[in-house]
Amino acid sequence: MPGEHVTGALPHRGKVKSMREAIAELLGDGDTLFLSGMQHGEPAAAVHEILRQEQRDLTLVAQLPEVAQLLLTEGRVSVLKHAYTSALYPRRGHLAALVAARDKALRVEEYSHGLLDLALAAGAQGLPCLPSLSGLGTDYARVNPDNITTGSCPFTGVPLQFVSAIVPDLAIVHVQRADALGNAQKSGSLGMDINGAHAARRVIVVTEEVVSSDRIRATPDATVIPGLVVDAVVHEPWGAYPQHLAGCYGNDVPTFLRQVADPESYERYLREDVRGVTDRRELMELVARRHGADHLNRLRAEADRDPEPVVAEPPHSSGRGAS
Repeated sequence: MPGEHVTGALPHRGKVKSMREAIAELLGDGDTLFLSGMQHGEPAAAVHEILRQEQRDLTLVAQLPEVAQLLLTEGRVSVLKHAYTSALYPRRGHLAALVAARDKALRVEEYSHGLLDLALAAGAQGLPCLPSLSGLGTDYARVNPDNITTGSCPFTGVPLQFVSAIVPDLAIVHVQRADALGNAQKSGSLGMDINGAHAARRVIVVTEEVVSSDRIRATPDATVIPGLVVDAVVHEPWGAYPQHLAGCYGNDVPTFLRQVADPESYERYLREDVRGVTDRRELMELVARRHGADHLNRLRAEADRDPEPVVAEPPHSSGRGAS
């Protein structure tokens, strides 16, 4: 398939692993898991592999989960730390997250997007908590008292809201390109990806393309995750599908939602698209057979792929002033 290649001369395998290896080695039962993406670049291939390997009792830190809701519907998550989760699809006739919360099979800890990012920022900085003004006047401290509280600034006495740090055991972040050492570059919406990766004890970078370190060094300002915090690099073209990924492919979420629209189609999706394939390559071959190769070509055409990340133009060196 287009894009399924390694670009440039790589000195060694570095941290490159298969998705199966990376998930098996770095994610265990009971772990706290951060997944990248706010309706852009969600690591869908990793979610499918977790479903195949059946890790359980996870604490999921999610921004705007779509494909990741499969972890909820299949009962793999015991705690959901989230800012927003829509009831996109049913499980055997029920709205999974709502029913699980009602039945107390799932503990839901609610944040605003700002407070969730701040909790990850605290984890990234090694702090126990960080203060905020944005949550004052809301009910977050009431509905999530174990993680959010109000108090006063020790210097000025003004009221503040404090959010406790989140330190995931594993962060999985999907990007456009990375080298074999894990230096990762991502363009488009970043959501909370940077704080999530830096807060985590372990990091998997899933990338559309593995490139040489020379290419990464050519545009260092586009690097959002340094290799020194990365434990594994997974080369996985189409790894965010059905979500879009800037510069790589467009959004096919409507197709996904039709596949999980009712209990029968939902079970068929799990049987054929998740458990019926061994990896992302087999899934995309299935999608191409089902919808035609032109379907994937159209998604590619929706996001013309740039050879390099977008970077700022250098200032003009001529003596002319700006017009």
